[in-house]
Amino acid sequence: MSCSIEVPGAPAIPGETKPRIAATKEDGQLTANREGVNNMHDNFLRGMELAGKDAACLGYRPFDADGKPGPYSWMTFGELNQAATDVGSGIAKLGVAHKSCIGIFSPNRIEWSIVEHASYIYNFITVPMYDTLGIDAVKYMAVETEMTLIAIAPEKLSILFELWPTLPLVKTVVVFGQIPAEYADSMNIPEGARLITLDDVKALGATDAPAPLPETPAAVNDPCTICYTSGTTGTPKG
Repeated sequence: MSCSIEVPGAPAIPGETKPRIAATKEDGQLTANREGVNNMHDNFLRGMELAGKDAACLGYRPFDADGKPGPYSWMTFGELNQAATDVGSGIAKLGVAHKSCIGIFSPNRIEWSIVEHASYIYNFITVPMYDTLGIDAVKYMAVETEMTLIAIAPEKLSILFELWPTLPLVKTVVVFGQIPAEYADSMNIPEGARLITLDDVKALGATDAPAPLPETPAAVNDPCTICYTSGTTGTPKG
């Protein structure tokens, strides 16, 4: 028995498969599992209500000077909620409108999750990016989704700087950690664009000038994320 079915009434597009939904949702409508939980941030807040704001929520293993992972360090529900709110407010202050796409170009790391949760709070659409198919795939994702901001790990900056002149809509690149010296020179940054750290964005979001922006919760049918697959042929499919 299939776990998914084609969306009823979805148009047939040559070269593409039809979108699919859970087989239990034959009418194609989304439903909330619990009253008051209508989006991913509501789901997080429900978890915090059940566990308590001081309960451990997000764990990571910091690396030592030799590159070896140490013991787990934990953010509590409350700490993650505050960090994500500050980052989301900062992204909004940088001019990213709700329901806009933002790219995340990075291996797994704690900042990835913080930006993702920030997107839940301020109704941005996350677009995980990867370069396993080459840099053309990265460009394709950025262009098709019309993203204006990319959050990125330092080790991916060389690819981004190669592509950045061909991405006129990408006005802001947010670096996890510190900006390597070879990329800090403004001569390497396209005119009208900016390269800043996630800490800078977080500080901007928390400041009173202007005040932290109010949350922009997503409606139940708003897109949350666009995940690209490699596709069997041609360009990645989102």
